[in-house]
Amino acid sequence: MARLAFLIGYKAQDPSETPKDAALENLVGTFTCKTRVADFLDIVAQQYVPSGEANRDRKGYTKSVIGADGTAKDIVVAAGKISYTPDASPRSKTVILKTGATAKKTKRTISLTFPSNVTVAQIGEALAEYIPDGKIQRTAAAPSATEIYPQYTIKGGRTYPLPLKATAETSTSVDAPSTTAEQTALLAKAK
Repeated sequence: MARLAFLIGYKAQDPSETPKDAALENLVGTFTCKTRVADFLDIVAQQYVPSGEANRDRKGYTKSVIGADGTAKDIVVAAGKISYTPDASPRSKTVILKTGATAKKTKRTISLTFPSNVTVAQIGEALAEYIPDGKIQRTAAAPSATEIYPQYTIKGGRTYPLPLKATAETSTSVDAPSTTAEQTALLAKAK
């Protein structure tokens, strides 16, 4: 089943830390989910589709290989441009959202996959920015079959509350672009 990618920009360094590391300031990653999950959350229109255009700088490097005859050779890879594509890394965090729909007396769940270096707080902010307010049940009533509970669980970990959308949008630790122009600007900033 196809997975859709959603672009997020985040900082890997706490703003209070000194000295500041410029390489950790503007990181870009993607979280992914199955198409049916994106349909349920109404976020399909915000997906990231890589252009294939080479738009990021890559440093040159030298690597050593052993040839078929057993001799060591050094291969020089020149610096150049590369395109950013969603990373399907096995080192990731699975985030579980509980829906109001039931199946055999238990609540159905949906899951998304985030990069492993994104913090729990950044995951909450990204989810709050992407998921429309109407999909999150924030009152004391139980959510309907088309809504989710206002919390998320990290697989093998704890459950955390989803921040309010207004709070997440004013935060500067996560950028969740909703249009192609905003995605392009985020990728340009992260070069």
